[in-house]
Amino acid sequence: MELILIAAACLLAAAASGLSAQVVLRRLPPPAGEDFDYAALATTRTRLAAAGATAAGLALVLPCHDWTRWPLWTAFALGGGLLAVVDAQSRFIPRQVAWATGGAVVLTAAGAAALDADPWPLLGAAGGAAVAGGVLWALWRLGGGLGFGDVRLAAIIGWTTGFDALSRTIIALILGAVLAALWGWGRRLRGNAEPYPFGPALVGASFVAAAWPIS
Repeated sequence: MELILIAAACLLAAAASGLSAQVVLRRLPPPAGEDFDYAALATTRTRLAAAGATAAGLALVLPCHDWTRWPLWTAFALGGGLLAVVDAQSRFIPRQVAWATGGAVVLTAAGAAALDADPWPLLGAAGGAAVAGGVLWALWRLGGGLGFGDVRLAAIIGWTTGFDALSRTIIALILGAVLAALWGWGRRLRGNAEPYPFGPALVGASFVAAAWPIS
């Protein structure tokens, strides 16, 4: 029965992700100081990619967590999947989508804490947001090729993974760095030395970290 519920949740979230991507991207204003139109990304390819990222992430995470955590990870998968896909294609992370995703994971985490009658995970979530956001903020200040959108995304990831355990936040950061490095190395082997987005690696690493077996 649980597998059926997980499959249904993944399919519904994927459908919502694909449909909302079209609407959201057509309404987003350009990034501050940039001549870029997000509406250009409102394509079938983007919708399918966002839906696939959402479904794949949830399929990996939901079997590893109690049902009270499902809304939190669904909120993250919906927003994070779209942010990763947009970043991969444009190297921009829309501020409006990041804020909406952040608000959604805060609210759903609060709901999970209430259902479990245990407020302590919220402290872990706050700690995760501080650690992940702080690390990326420091790298951004040092000029490591990151944008401030990466800092916002890292804080969201820290909150979501830290709600379960701060160690998952650390795993997500390490895996994200490794995946990004491998991606960049592969691009250079193909003769592409241009900067590459960090968001997709961070989001993908977060799903892996959420399913990572920890004691």
